[in-house]
Amino acid sequence: MEQKTSIRRSIAKAALMLYALFGAAVVGSTQETVTMKGRVIVPAHVRTHVDLTMDVGDTSCVRVTLQGRGKFRIETSDDELYLLRFEQDGSISKTVQVDTKYAQRKAGVRKRIVVFDVQLAPVDTVVPLRYAGPVGKIRFHHSNGRMQVERDRHLVQPFVVTEK
Repeated sequence: MEQKTSIRRSIAKAALMLYALFGAAVVGSTQETVTMKGRVIVPAHVRTHVDLTMDVGDTSCVRVTLQGRGKFRIETSDDELYLLRFEQDGSISKTVQVDTKYAQRKAGVRKRIVVFDVQLAPVDTVVPLRYAGPVGKIRFHHSNGRMQVERDRHLVQPFVVTEK
């Protein structure tokens, strides 16, 4: 009787170890998702269409459709670098960089949601300016997945090329 109990324990331990090994491999291979959502706020007097384009790493460029009053919702995979370009005739274009590496480090989270709004400013027709780089950089801390945001609203004059 004691021998059967010991065999059952050994089988149970082996089954638990196999489940731990294969279960971890299956969980580790599933692609986690990050949802980016928000709204584009435009100047009241500018009535042209807003274009939202998403660059994924160095590989692809995707046009994103805005819903209703400028709302956007993008389902993406984690561990990737995204550049979101917001463009509108009559407004200064803005770029937001989102690095989803470490987005899933937050305990107990399988799907991460990042919410932000983008407000476009009207173009000055006398001295047209542009932003020096991305106006916002969103990334996640490597140890705990806490979202970190950098802002840079530095404006510069665009380069003008003239022929001589």
